Amino acid sequence: DGAVADAEDQLVAFLEQHLGPADVVFATWAEDGHSDHEAVGRA
Repeated sequence: DGAVADAEDQLVAFLEQHLGPADVVFATWAEDGHSDHEAVGRA
């Protein structure tokens, strides 16, 4: 737990590199209460 939150910048860079303008991503809510879930929601 916490590994995703610690690598949030890397996750954002990965998503920017691999997702296109028409792609849709479903993720957890940015204010979920769990640090990893929140990092994914923000990314």
